Amino acid sequence: MTNKQSGKTIAATAAGRRRLSPELRIQQILDAAFVVFAEKGFVSARMDDIAAAAGLSKGGIYNHFRSKEQIFEELLKQRLNQHGAGVEFPDDDRPVTVEKIITDVVEPLYATFSNPDVIRILRLVLVDGNRVPEFVRYWHLLISQPYQQRLQTLVQKGVMAGTLRNGSLTQSPALIVAPALVFMFDSMVDSDNARQQLENRYQAHARMLREMLTPPV
Repeated sequence: MTNKQSGKTIAATAAGRRRLSPELRIQQILDAAFVVFAEKGFVSARMDDIAAAAGLSKGGIYNHFRSKEQIFEELLKQRLNQHGAGVEFPDDDRPVTVEKIITDVVEPLYATFSNPDVIRILRLVLVDGNRVPEFVRYWHLLISQPYQQRLQTLVQKGVMAGTLRNGSLTQSPALIVAPALVFMFDSMVDSDNARQQLENRYQAHARMLREMLTPPV
């Protein structure tokens, strides 16, 4: 490459950088950070690594984030919110039957926990989430606690209507989704094997719920 060509390339790169809005620049940094954190882990990752992966100077990173911790926290929030639809379920006027629990609550969990990006981000949460205490509070207050409350309300509605059997699962609704959480941890340990077992695990979970939640005739 000649000096003239090199100069054009540098100028084009600089122009491309200037054209990005702050929102797009932040997304560029977060996407690069996701790759770096997934490969190196939070402790070993450096701001220099994130800057290199994003194609920016370290100063360019600091224009938008004050620390590695802030990038990590924002990344966790964004990625979990992006996949939040997988752990949401409708609260409508349909009777809360066993089949509704299976299709609206349990099935989306297996779809979410078989997504490689979700598993990568959950590994980061499990290993390094305690390094960003604000994120832990965010997770508990805005994701975990509301989910548990919605599930409890849904199950109580079914029990009151007589469409769900009142027993150990309805008295402790977290047990209804527990097998899906076991699948999640298996995916974090051996994702390839877990994906191969996905359908069998889901069908076994569904059978268990039909056996334990179907009201007696």
